Amino acid sequence: MKNSSLAGGARLLILFGAPALVGALLLAVQLPAADPFMLTLQNSGHAAVFALLTVSVLPLLSAPRPPLSAPRAPLFVVLCLLLGLAVEFVQSHIGRQASCKDLWLNMAGVGIGLCVLAAVPRRHDPRLRAAATIAGLALLAASFTQPALWWQRQLERDRLFPTIAAFESPVIRHFARAGGGGELALVPAPAAWQQNRSRVARLTLARHSSWPGMSIRPVYPDWRGYRALYFEIFSPAAAPLNLSLRIHDSRHNNEYDDRFNRQLQVSPGINRYTIDLQQIRTGPQHRSMDMDSIQTLIWFAHRPPEAQTVFLDNIKLL
Repeated sequence: MKNSSLAGGARLLILFGAPALVGALLLAVQLPAADPFMLTLQNSGHAAVFALLTVSVLPLLSAPRPPLSAPRAPLFVVLCLLLGLAVEFVQSHIGRQASCKDLWLNMAGVGIGLCVLAAVPRRHDPRLRAAATIAGLALLAASFTQPALWWQRQLERDRLFPTIAAFESPVIRHFARAGGGGELALVPAPAAWQQNRSRVARLTLARHSSWPGMSIRPVYPDWRGYRALYFEIFSPAAAPLNLSLRIHDSRHNNEYDDRFNRQLQVSPGINRYTIDLQQIRTGPQHRSMDMDSIQTLIWFAHRPPEAQTVFLDNIKLL
């Protein structure tokens, strides 16, 4: 009788403790958000956590019946959905974003767990086991597609280094993006840029926008062993215009004096820029830039009086 009570207590502890642990784990663990691979891996981790929750808790909830028997299995699915909603609600109030994608991954994880419970026992019908295996593998692949894609993209980015942005490569579109009223397109170099016959980045800066520009992030982080950053800007305008360049590392606190800042005068036609990496290293006022942890480059303007278009290419280290 005593052993039965102890077993019942352990069962209750698992039934209530496991969901609480899952919620705490999803809220507490935060991989580097600036790294798309790590961010998508964290999101996909929702599926793994809920799959583990399903295979560990559902059999206890259903005992002595089989784990997939009604009404316990449908009730468990509903409880997992409510748990996921609760986690997303809390996230939205602690500085993180609620996400429907996370909810989908939670339920995909429950589906994976159900498939495991259906596929493993030898007493189940072979056709059920085969169908469950296929469905489980499909859900697993769908859940981890994004981190797999970002892993491949970052491998290609690393292969091209010390070229930071070669706009001939289709992978660059995943790292280069416009913001603040800027528009970015990868296009053939303009005919007037006679030395360039490749694809380049066309950056259009909207009139009077606060901070229109283009960022490349995350770049290959380790710039040690190189001496300079080189890039080219072509301007089809008849008059000079002004751009700014900012570079920051993974420790950046988003303050102006905690990064490298440089004003760029862009003359009509081709402009070639070479910036000594020592200047970038000493860019922050109160510390040195971590040259093995460079994260982001941004070219931008501040409230341009007219719409402006420039073309960028050949961004690399020397």
